[in-house]
Amino acid sequence: APAPAPAARTRPQAPQRAPLRSPGRKAPPLQADLALRLLLRHSDWWGRLPNDDHALLHELGNPHGEVVAWLEQQITEHGDRTWAALESEMEGQPWQAEARRWVNAADADEEQSFDDFVRVVARLWIDRLGVEAQELAALARTAEDLARLREIRDRIAALKAGLGPPAPPK
Repeated sequence: APAPAPAARTRPQAPQRAPLRSPGRKAPPLQADLALRLLLRHSDWWGRLPNDDHALLHELGNPHGEVVAWLEQQITEHGDRTWAALESEMEGQPWQAEARRWVNAADADEEQSFDDFVRVVARLWIDRLGVEAQELAALARTAEDLARLREIRDRIAALKAGLGPPAPPK
């Protein structure tokens, strides 16, 4: 007589995990989106940034870089502008809907300071320098390459150390 078939095993149910974010909560914005949101809401902050930060923001991929170039032109021609004035001026731009999404993604009661913006720019630098360090590490052949890699890593560490906790709400 054939042996009886083994009893089918049932796999224990995995415990239900809580969702990563609550259903009504927005996903965190990309750093570039947040940087542009803050700049569009506070165009006066542009003049407070050093030239290196201007260059970094201009070099963001599109549409971010295009919006930065457009914003700088607006500031150069008209001075600091309110979001309402900028929104009106961007009519017809190919990235208009995206820029509105960035700004409108903020909670109505969201308050941010220039220090918050500086932290966002620091995170953009950390990302950019991290990519540069990875590329250099893959190709480093000389003592100069290794010294440059050390400089980049030191700068990343300094930027991270300077991030600190966010400013308390006002």
